Amino acid sequence: MKFKSLALAAILTCTLAAAFSQTPTARPAQPAPAIATPPIATPPTIDPAIIDTALKAMVDDKRLIGVSALVFERGQEAYFGAFGLADREN
Repeated sequence: MKFKSLALAAILTCTLAAAFSQTPTARPAQPAPAIATPPIATPPTIDPAIIDTALKAMVDDKRLIGVSALVFERGQEAYFGAFGLADREN
């Protein structure tokens, strides 16, 4: 049993030594990364009037005391609106 363990250890050692002693193969050249172009500024596709109407209606119907909304589209501010009170008691 001891001989089998030693033989297995010797084979494993030789295999690992052979694997690590090989010279690494050259990797194929990778293409240069593409230059990122800045995004083209496009007008927002949301309609601020629709959001205004909905938020104002919620405040007028007393479903909300106050509300504000900020919408970002394509990384730019597309809408900001605030209606009602920030603090009803004050």
